[in-house]
Amino acid sequence: KTVYTRIPDAQVAGIETWEKWHRVHGQWYPVPKREWWTMPEAPSQRNAGEEERLRARFEEAWTALQSKDRHRLYELIDPRDREDITKEKFVAEEGAIQYLGHKVHWVEVIADRGKVHVTYEHKLADPSLTKLPAQELAVTDHWIARDGQWFRDLKLEQSLPCGGGACDSK
Repeated sequence: KTVYTRIPDAQVAGIETWEKWHRVHGQWYPVPKREWWTMPEAPSQRNAGEEERLRARFEEAWTALQSKDRHRLYELIDPRDREDITKEKFVAEEGAIQYLGHKVHWVEVIADRGKVHVTYEHKLADPSLTKLPAQELAVTDHWIARDGQWFRDLKLEQSLPCGGGACDSK
């Protein structure tokens, strides 16, 4: 039963709320609101067919990332983001991180927006730091559909706190 505390006589016709839960060692627990970004929305709100297409596009980007194909990575970013960085500049910016592996935790598509929550295993590429152990970093990559194709939405990721969820490094 729900009542309004300020108007106790008001009739509540109905209320709908969503909670996110996750299972830990066989037990279900609610996900704290500050961690909701680490869990996808309800399946009834998502587009499963597009999620498979986005997963394939993400794997294409992963292959380009691992093979250091900066030309292909540039083609996979949102055409509107390309207005701010030229292909030559993007390709010239060699990454300081060596990506060793990844694990996709979930893919979510709602309308023309997509998210891929992934954990990357990486090391710093600096030769003087080669003895440092590999680390894991969980992030949520943001994607947008344009003309039937999925592209990385770099402007959205940069506008989010911690780059879209990179705050939870292990």
